[in-house]
Amino acid sequence: MNMEKQPIYNSIGCGYNTTRRADPYITERLISLLTPPPQGICLDIGCGTGSYTIKLAQSGLWMIGVDPSAVMLHEAKQRDSSVRWIQGQAEAIPLPDNAVDCAIATLTVHHWNNYQAAFAELARVLKPGARLVIFTFTPEQERGYWFNHFFPEMMKRGMLKSLPLNTLAGHALEAGLKLIETEKYFVHDGLQDLFGYSGKKRPRKIFRS
Repeated sequence: MNMEKQPIYNSIGCGYNTTRRADPYITERLISLLTPPPQGICLDIGCGTGSYTIKLAQSGLWMIGVDPSAVMLHEAKQRDSSVRWIQGQAEAIPLPDNAVDCAIATLTVHHWNNYQAAFAELARVLKPGARLVIFTFTPEQERGYWFNHFFPEMMKRGMLKSLPLNTLAGHALEAGLKLIETEKYFVHDGLQDLFGYSGKKRPRKIFRS
């Protein structure tokens, strides 16, 4: 199994939760958009240290968290041992066909090595009619990120990896998935999950030692 993203997140896995915490509003929207059945099984692909995985589990879902990083998963297991944590990646999900009632991918698709393979795998493990909710950003949005001032080369590489929404939806369609709806999210000062653009007014939280 190709785990090329694993070394990066093995190095930052410890202490990752200092800035990356599940935001209550985002959590609520994920659950609302998933429309899961009672006690449904939900996959969190690219779960990291499990912030949103655990919050969804607390809402009554049976959660499966999949991530390439052993360090991230170790952190996740320390936080909640009731969730099923599995080392794996989006392009080769270690689950049988039609295994889950819904799935989420929060701020992770830009790490996928092969979008076509990843969507094909998600289509395979999802039950017929199941929903996949993706929370992500576009290259156009990245161009306005404050990170560009500090890490211009890194951001250029990142923008080459991320995809416009219509391209992302096209790959999903090729895998047999269809786009039902899109919803915009506007970053605000009270956001608890300090991802990307959100740390603009609190850079010291992002640039930790």
